[in-house]
Amino acid sequence: MVRAALLMAVTTLLMACSTDSGVSPTRPFEPRVFPATVVDEWLDALEAGDLTAVAALTEPIPLVLLAAVENDYTVAQTAALVAGGLPEDLFAQYWTSFRDNFEDFRGLPFAALEVGTAQQFQVEGVPYSAVEITSGLGGGEIVVRSSGPDMWRVDMVATVGEAFAARMRRLAQNIEPDAEGDVVRSSLLDFGLPGLKLALLLDPDNSTLGAEIDRLESVLGGS
Repeated sequence: MVRAALLMAVTTLLMACSTDSGVSPTRPFEPRVFPATVVDEWLDALEAGDLTAVAALTEPIPLVLLAAVENDYTVAQTAALVAGGLPEDLFAQYWTSFRDNFEDFRGLPFAALEVGTAQQFQVEGVPYSAVEITSGLGGGEIVVRSSGPDMWRVDMVATVGEAFAARMRRLAQNIEPDAEGDVVRSSLLDFGLPGLKLALLLDPDNSTLGAEIDRLESVLGGS
């Protein structure tokens, strides 16, 4: 399935990367009104290797959270990435690896994926849209999150984050009552939890994910 390939690509690229260089500023983006248009342009940008466009169409904090938990970053390291964004070289490595790993795993390029209809959701007051993607061998969803009135960006936690829920909970368990802890806690509350809850809406029989969401909420509520 396409969804399985997306998850495989993310897992492979995150495990292969580290953040030894300095962070760069979070990239600006131009608003996109229609969720399906965002996904279509995002896939085209990945295929073309247009990382400026990929950055513009990707919600940055969910990606930072995935990088942090997969690489076992400390709370301080995670807070620095939330504040500054991913380093330029790491960002390039992530998305180039994502594209190549996806194509190797699936045996087809992003250009072969077809973008279908979008289903609207709202989680904790945040609008999301799950956009159907299909190929001749299966399908899945890429989830976009509202960044403002009629503005959308791809949310990687909501798209593939179910595999990282336990790691997010372990990150939360290390939060201390200080400024860096506040940054990470807010990021998990504002982006991590809603994204995971959206993933659960798309896969309601995933009891493991449901249990991890409950644990994460409990940890964050007690932080």
